[in-house]
Amino acid sequence: MVWITTLLVAFCLVAMIFPLFPSNSWLFNIFTYPRIQIIYLQVFTTLVVLATFGSEIWAIIFAILMLTNNVLIFRIIRPYTHWGQKQLLDLDETVEVQTTLSLLIWNVYQFNQKCRPFIQLVKDKQPDLVLLCETNDWWVEQLQEIKDIYPYHREVPLENTYGMCIYARHPLEEISVKSLIKEGVPSIRATININEKYKIRMFGVHPIPPYPAYSASKAPKDAELLLIAKEVRAADSPCIVLGDMNDVAWSNLTTAFQKISRLLDPRRGRGIMPTFHAKIPLMRIPIDQIFCSSNFRLIGIERMPAMGSDHFPIFVQLALTTAALSPEKLKMEQPNKKDWQLSDERIEEGLAVVSES
Repeated sequence: MVWITTLLVAFCLVAMIFPLFPSNSWLFNIFTYPRIQIIYLQVFTTLVVLATFGSEIWAIIFAILMLTNNVLIFRIIRPYTHWGQKQLLDLDETVEVQTTLSLLIWNVYQFNQKCRPFIQLVKDKQPDLVLLCETNDWWVEQLQEIKDIYPYHREVPLENTYGMCIYARHPLEEISVKSLIKEGVPSIRATININEKYKIRMFGVHPIPPYPAYSASKAPKDAELLLIAKEVRAADSPCIVLGDMNDVAWSNLTTAFQKISRLLDPRRGRGIMPTFHAKIPLMRIPIDQIFCSSNFRLIGIERMPAMGSDHFPIFVQLALTTAALSPEKLKMEQPNKKDWQLSDERIEEGLAVVSES
């Protein structure tokens, strides 16, 4: 029992200390992902320590450290719980709606061959746009039957787990596929033309995950998302960014991404809604995300059932309104000179890491 407690104490201390280091290494950043799980583990460990060594001064110090750390962690994740304030406002009768747009996002997991449940989900939900990550030739072949519903599409099948496909009911204009950081890791951007009246710029992304099998550094992921954020800021139409971002909603990078792009997170104030890992309930985190301009209001967002992948699909319904709310009214932080400088440095670091690999 003592050695198990010792291991738990050591792990909790590592989980508390490592995120404090300003490092791009996956080892120092991995503990920023399972924030909720860490809270539960630290509470459990604290109770075990107090029950076993309650009279010892080190046990009391440990309990105080864990309590303080959990309060700090909760402050980080609170905006994404039901106790947080909604960032993307709900649609109500006071708002004039121009058009609506429904989206279905899913990382299929390249080696998953259970395609029928997803095809049925598409037929049931009838989304306006479907974005899929990790699609290879096999998946593209299986998805041929939905092309009757989605005459507009762009398919980028790859066998390296970075394939991507978009299927749309409305015409897709100005479509481009770019590998911003590394060849073979594409992102897709296109303009959705709705009834020749409304045009929405969308970006489909799936950056390199910060994990040793892919990249020991988070710099390439950060660099790609910040480059996308700059593209969004320069756009002159309402924007949507969606995909498997391999980053949690509460990360420092996501905060920087939102500052620069000026996009809103519909998850805020509505629950954490973890999408990965579908097969390991205790390790679920929210890394599949969507961000949109303040021109939009939310009709609904929900996580769909598991379908063989390690990710859950997400179904989102948005309404495009007549006017965008100002950042000041939404209480959004604006990037200052230091933020721009840090984003440029992160982009340079990401490109450097890839060029050296």
